[in-house]
Amino acid sequence: GRTVINISGGFPGFDALLEQGVDRALRRGAIVVASVGNDRDRGNPSFVPASLPHVLTVGATDQNDHFAFFSNRSSALDLAAPGVAIPVAVPTIYDASGYASFDGTSFSAPLVAGAAAWVWTVRPQLDPTQLEDVMRNSARDVGPKGWDPDTGFGILSIPEALAVKIPAKDPQEPNDDVNLVRPHAITASGSRLSTPARLQARLDVTEDPEDVYRVWVPAHDRISASTHSAANVNVALWGPKTKTVYERGSALKRDLLAFSERSGSRPDAVSGRNTTRVGAFYYVDAFLAKRVAKASYSLRVSVSRR
Repeated sequence: GRTVINISGGFPGFDALLEQGVDRALRRGAIVVASVGNDRDRGNPSFVPASLPHVLTVGATDQNDHFAFFSNRSSALDLAAPGVAIPVAVPTIYDASGYASFDGTSFSAPLVAGAAAWVWTVRPQLDPTQLEDVMRNSARDVGPKGWDPDTGFGILSIPEALAVKIPAKDPQEPNDDVNLVRPHAITASGSRLSTPARLQARLDVTEDPEDVYRVWVPAHDRISASTHSAANVNVALWGPKTKTVYERGSALKRDLLAFSERSGSRPDAVSGRNTTRVGAFYYVDAFLAKRVAKASYSLRVSVSRR
């Protein structure tokens, strides 16, 4: 059900189990909010889970709406919230008043997590992908116009988050690779796109870099897929033995059946036939062209005897 998970912490590098946990949380209806880190003076190292796809990543600002001197710059940053001189309850042995002031993105992230829970309570029709976009789209822009690596899309604004237009759902997330849509990955049954299909979806180079759809193709049938976007969204078709859409070498030659990378907003289309005597699952892969940061697109998939 609707759940907001706050993680005020992280570590450098990558952890597959942590990424799997984030993916499973999203599939089960939760969002993960994480602090970006406090190491600007150490070169802004990338931390997980903040740098993982589908995580709402939060930086810190000061009383003047400037990014906090310690808050990491990050290409994964979504928005910011106050993180300087935050009053925190402490043991009276530490301070007789029971309170002390602390700095850190670890205090910014819970503000966003709490706000997201509030927005979800008031707007229960949102799914996790919509809620994350609502929190981004409603942030109050500061600094350079638009997104920037110091404050993301801006500073948390609860009134705007309660009123901003609800974006379309991003279906079948998470579906960033084959392993996420196969059975017994993040769900027992996996995910499957029924055909004929026509849907709207979104891609983002850091939050949602790839969309993979698992499609059943009966013996001797042909599968066709196309993407349409005002930006530049390409499409590829992968065979039943595909382990990942990032394959290289002999696996790539075996499994990549077709791809289209037309420039600009021209539609991309691929097709292929199951030439075997048994049905199998094939994979349609929608992905961003080089130097495209984000895009919405429409996808059409059909399976036929012709």
